[in-house]
Amino acid sequence: MSTAEPRGAPRPSGQIGFLAPDQSDLDDYLLSSANTTHSQVTEELASWLIDRLPD
Repeated sequence: MSTAEPRGAPRPSGQIGFLAPDQSDLDDYLLSSANTTHSQVTEELASWLIDRLPD
């Protein structure tokens, strides 16, 4: 699976924030609430990820 275009989704420079969860091959994902640099780890995203790690 291409991470740039999962299931024909727009390229990251497009409107990927409007991609419906059922149109993604990912089990779960979160988009940053702010416009950040690609792969920037923010407190918001890190907390979301840590909450999903197994105990």
